[in-house]
Amino acid sequence: MKRIIIITFLFLLTGTTLKAQDVLKIDSLKNVLATEATDTITLKKYLVLAVSRLQTNNAAAKFLILDWIIAKAKENKFQQYEANGYYWKAVTFMITGQSDKSVEWYTTAMKLAHDINYLYLENNCNIGLGAFYFNNEQYDKARSYFEKVIDISLKNNFTAALTSAYLNMSNVIFGATKHLPSPKYDEVIHYMKLSLEVAEKRQDTVFLIKANTGIGSMYNLKKEYALSENYLKQAGVYLAVPKWEYLGSNFYGNLGEVYKVQNKYKEAIENFRTGLVILKKYPDPDLEYKYYGSLAELSEATGDYANAYQYQIRYSALRDSLLNSEKFKAAAELDVKYQQAVKDKEISRLQAEQKIRQLESEKQKAIIAGNLLEAKRKEDEITLLSREKELQDLQLQQQNEMLVRNKLQARADSQQIELGFQQTLLNEKQISNQQRTRNYLIGGLALLGLLSFVLYRNIAARKKAYAQLEYKSQQIKEQALQLSRQAKLIAQFQSQMNPHFVYNALHNIQGLVLNEENKKANTQIQSLAQLMRKTFPMQKKMISRWKKRSTICRSILSLKGPHSTDRLNSR
Repeated sequence: MKRIIIITFLFLLTGTTLKAQDVLKIDSLKNVLATEATDTITLKKYLVLAVSRLQTNNAAAKFLILDWIIAKAKENKFQQYEANGYYWKAVTFMITGQSDKSVEWYTTAMKLAHDINYLYLENNCNIGLGAFYFNNEQYDKARSYFEKVIDISLKNNFTAALTSAYLNMSNVIFGATKHLPSPKYDEVIHYMKLSLEVAEKRQDTVFLIKANTGIGSMYNLKKEYALSENYLKQAGVYLAVPKWEYLGSNFYGNLGEVYKVQNKYKEAIENFRTGLVILKKYPDPDLEYKYYGSLAELSEATGDYANAYQYQIRYSALRDSLLNSEKFKAAAELDVKYQQAVKDKEISRLQAEQKIRQLESEKQKAIIAGNLLEAKRKEDEITLLSREKELQDLQLQQQNEMLVRNKLQARADSQQIELGFQQTLLNEKQISNQQRTRNYLIGGLALLGLLSFVLYRNIAARKKAYAQLEYKSQQIKEQALQLSRQAKLIAQFQSQMNPHFVYNALHNIQGLVLNEENKKANTQIQSLAQLMRKTFPMQKKMISRWKKRSTICRSILSLKGPHSTDRLNSR
């Protein structure tokens, strides 16, 4: 009854949802496992528990269950369960960040799976080892394992593994050649298209999205933008289904980059912002900070300096946070390794001390028994162990010193990161001040330019008005001269028509009449009449015109000052 209650309690803690799962108590779990049967059904039940129901925070419970499965499977010759135990132990080490240990168990699982012809698990072990070496940038080793996966999958029609293997192979080739002068983009695209082909046959939406996105990004690097957009838009068709939304952040980032390199800033900004919305639901700080960096560049390129500044602040903050996190993670891993090494050395030292005490006891017994040869041999062993112990003490001391140095270095790195962060903030503040000063300077120059333009227009208008005035003045002078000539002509006519001239003309006509020279008298009378007809109307007209033009001249010349009017009057 007690056993049933414990098992029930255990499975309540490890239900399928496990949203608020507590860490299992190891002692209770040991008690449960000690009473369990060792048949395949029970082994399968606990394998499922360790693999799919226990979360990462239950790593100790996972290892305990897997070790129990391995021991019982080995004891009862259940080799497939033994191989699975090794495999999932490797996976657990990988998940918990102990990737070095995972290699050992992947290798053990793969060897056993190969020996018993358990090809499915052998394939998975090759995938795990390939992923490990890929993450460590050992691309040649990673490629050799993924080639094995492809070979086994083709021979045994493991289509799911084949789709993944082709895509992984493309990632390995890209990682190995991306820094070369001529990256192998075509080979990368070849494997991605193979993955796409298998995914289309299987209707595997996840790999259809990943393969199309990958091919699009490669064509973008090759600057074949039309092909890049076609493949990315095909991936977008599959992403329209809500349940695949979590894959969208990488897709929108790649599509944004395609538009960015073509200087299509509006479309690029729109895609990066859409990707950020998805990242809020499915966080990925490493990708998010790259988004902010691209948005800062694009906003600056479009003249949107306010948003560019805000994006740059978020980009810097996330970058520094990631750098800080990586530094502390590396320091923590190093600290764990050194602590473990110190413990191992301490255990070895204690074991050596215990062995020396044991040999001392055996030496005394040999002396008492009179066996001097045995006593001498024990003495030599004690001497050798003492030297080994001294060496271990020295190594332990060196490791302690190294641990202290690493801690100091980690602290120095942390301070350096903090200083870098402060420097970044200072630089951002300086950039902000420079932008503000530049805006003020641009505004001042624009205002000065506007005032200069208005002043120039005013001066130009005044010059134009003055030129027109000079032109009018010149016209008036010419008209005044003309009027003066006409006045002289009038005066001449007037002098011709004075009373004395008229009296003389009439007197001459009278003489011609008295002498009966009627024809000449008639001619003289006609001439005098014509002269009077021309003289008197012209005189009247010229006097009227003179008065009118004199008035206009005075009104215009008054604009140039009183002396101008005096000069006109003097004329």
